[in-house]
Amino acid sequence: MELKYLEWNLHGKGGRGYKIPEFVANYALAKNVDMMIFVEFCICSNWDIFKLALERNHYDVYVSSYASGHNQVCIALRRGLFQVTEILSENPIDSHKPEFLQINTLVEGKKLAIVGTRIKTELNTKPEQYNFLHNRLNVLPTVFCIGDFNCVSNVLKTNMKSLDIYGPRVLEGYYSFVFPNGDCQELDWVISKGIEKIWNPYSDKSRSPFVTCDWGFITEDNGYGRKTECDFLGVHSLPDHAILMGAIEI
Repeated sequence: MELKYLEWNLHGKGGRGYKIPEFVANYALAKNVDMMIFVEFCICSNWDIFKLALERNHYDVYVSSYASGHNQVCIALRRGLFQVTEILSENPIDSHKPEFLQINTLVEGKKLAIVGTRIKTELNTKPEQYNFLHNRLNVLPTVFCIGDFNCVSNVLKTNMKSLDIYGPRVLEGYYSFVFPNGDCQELDWVISKGIEKIWNPYSDKSRSPFVTCDWGFITEDNGYGRKTECDFLGVHSLPDHAILMGAIEI
């Protein structure tokens, strides 16, 4: 079965003065995917509006554990496609574990664990976070994990040796984040195990065959002024990563 997905870092900053932008739900819904994974997310102002928009459009919404001042992960699954059997989260305060939400499902009778995650950048605990993530994913028979790993692909491959890593084709100029100094890097990735096929079903598949990036949300109406995807975004409460998009077959 083919399942389309998107992943989006919403730049929630632990909810400190944060408000979920009103355009986020509508923009994501317009992509018409089966799985939406939002990282650096936080239940805060506009949460009810955001959740209702997804639910009215036939998605079931799940969120990782809450702690004031800390990020969460939100996963929205198209209603009727997934039979959820278990929901697992981690304490967001624990700096040695990433932001993490795991939804164990059955899709047409096949097991599929869906994991959204973000590696934290504070307190120099990345090695412990990568180790935790690897150990959690490696025991699963079929897993689709996606998120912001705050590293380039070589670092992720070194830490996830027994798992498959996919992302947009960096050599073709793809990236998901622009730093204040103008450097561009791909920080958002897909980790999989037991997935039959991962591919890019969109028009740029010849340039980036596995995963693509979408920057179309950067508009003046959405609050970005004259910024473009080539700029460090850094606008309070607005997403600052590209949207990762693609498809899997299980």
